[in-house]
Amino acid sequence: MTKAVNIFLTFFLCTVVLTSSAQNLVYTPAQHVSGQISGDIVEYNINVNTPSTEAITYKWETIENTFKDDWDCSLCDYGGCYPSVPDSGKMVRIKMAEAQDDKTGFFKINFLSSTTTGIGVLKIYVYDSANYSRGDTISFTMEYAQPSSVNNSPLTPLTIHPNPANNFVIFQTLTANSLLTMSDLQGRALKEKYFLNSGTHQLTIADLPSGVYFLKLNTNGVTRQSKLIIRH
Repeated sequence: MTKAVNIFLTFFLCTVVLTSSAQNLVYTPAQHVSGQISGDIVEYNINVNTPSTEAITYKWETIENTFKDDWDCSLCDYGGCYPSVPDSGKMVRIKMAEAQDDKTGFFKINFLSSTTTGIGVLKIYVYDSANYSRGDTISFTMEYAQPSSVNNSPLTPLTIHPNPANNFVIFQTLTANSLLTMSDLQGRALKEKYFLNSGTHQLTIADLPSGVYFLKLNTNGVTRQSKLIIRH
């Protein structure tokens, strides 16, 4: 009897351990990602998929966020981008044909600038919208250390207005011969404009969809940057 009980308990405990450690979804490159924040724009991502091909809508909620208040952070998922980390979200539904074409859900964290050193953790519970219990906790653990050299120092902010904007933005170049580059959260350059003279300038953005973008102004090797939110 004792031997039978021991066998049953061993089987039960192993079942509990295996069940608690199993993933309901699949994550690449990992379920938990760590990284460094530098003085330039950096991005980290976690892709979310199902063990087998199926149509699915992902929902998620923030369960912990200890990022520093001055860490200029943006979050994107499959469906939209947010200028900061919201409490919850819902991705665009992935249809069966899209799943068969290897379409996945994802989270992308972008950092533009930071001042306060330290370590911050963002934990998100992502789940099947049809079944709350079918989900897992993913996390981003980020560290920002004070740059040790001038080459790694944070970039100077670029002041733009209005922000958010829908038609145009206004900014100033402090010296002549400046190059403005506008990119999306994936790092793709969408607009480039060269300014021969210093002064106040305007950039039209009415042709771009709503979302979060980055502006970089380079003048004689000195770069100023800003995050722009477009809302139509």
